[in-house]
This record gives sequence, structure tokens and C-alpha cells, in this order.
Amino acid sequence: MKNNTKTIIFLSFGVLLAVLVISGATFASFRAFTSANGSNISGVSYELNASVVITPVRSGNLIPVKDNLIMTSLNGSYPCEDSRGYSLCSLYKVNLTNSGAKIDLNGYVLSNTGTSFTTNYLKYQLLTKSGSTYTSASDINTINIANNSKNYLKLSNSNINFSLNSGASIERYLVIWLSDPGNVNQLDDVNKTYNGSLVFESSNGGTVTAKFTS
Repeated sequence: MKNNTKTIIFLSFGVLLAVLVISGATFASFRAFTSANGSNISGVSYELNASVVITPVRSGNLIPVKDNLIMTSLNGSYPCEDSRGYSLCSLYKVNLTNSGAKIDLNGYVLSNTGTSFTTNYLKYQLLTKSGSTYTSASDINTINIANNSKNYLKLSNSNINFSLNSGASIERYLVIWLSDPGNVNQLDDVNKTYNGSLVFESSNGGTVTAKFTS
């Protein structure tokens, strides 16, 4: 199991496809990793004065997995890990803090230029955690990898509103995985990359951003 508890703001995770042969079955394996550049990033626009900090909880080799198994894995003995030690998902703790006047934010995954990844099966979801139990806090959605695509965090198909009073903070978890599409050839994505950002935007137009890239 691969854990990294270092708090970061610039988050990198890469998705690298490799071919593995296990028990006579050939399937795609993806690589996720993290790196850091330093301190918090704050965005100021009108009354926006907020920061976002992301801490990796689990990252490593990713294999395609059925969507309904993700929550089972998260609440098992080894979150995001199967019995062979392979990673079923990448899990990140997200802390959002408001240092200014009350704000309302939306959150989204932004697809950036430089993406060569072509899969239509990269999924993401927001979670809450109580004790050791993870609970869904958003819908499961697919990342649109087209450049500048905003993949909003949604609940019941509506954008989630993060309302923070002055001095307030919230903790959430972002999980990303490669959905198993069944009998679909994913080998065209060998050695491809995905570049993106996790962005929180205020109704006044200000944003705070944590970037991730392969």
C-alpha cells in the first residue's frame, strides 16, 4: 500500500497505462503519482479570500474497476486496494478554507491543454468521511477530457453549492478511478497523459485552483 501524508497544494497525479498479465488475463493498468511545489494558493476577487489544500491518501497503479465496487473498496480494510495490492482508485483529502467574507462556491475538475489521454471512462466523485466510513457527497460523473472542459461536482444532477462563513472550512475527499467498460479495448491509451485542475469558483467570479498533471 502506498500512502503519502504530505500536505500539498499543487497536486500531480499521472495516469500511465501499462499491460499486465495476471492469471492468464490481460488488462490495462494505470499509474497515478503525486508531487508538490510548496505553499497554499489563494484567490482574491471581490470578497473572495479562500485557500484549498489537497493531501493524497492513496495513489498508485490503477486498474479498471466497476463503479459499484469503489464504495465497497473505500470502506474495506484497505481503501482503494484490491486483494493483490493493486490500486482501484486514487483518493485525495480536500480542505477548503474561507478567510474573508461569506462566500458560495462551486467546484469542478478542469481539463487542461496537453492532455493526450483518450479514454471515456475516467470517473470522479466527491465524498465525506465520518470516522473510518466514506459516504457519497456527489454524483458519479465522467471526466470530459476536451481542453477547458469544466466537469462540475454535482448532486442529483445539480451543481453542489459550498457555502462558507468567514473563517469556516470544510473537508471533503475526491476519488478518481478508471471505470471498467467491459469488453472495450483501452490499449490505445498506453503512455498517454491527463492534465487537469480542481477548481472552486465563487459567484463573484474568483477562483482557487489545485493543479494536477501527469
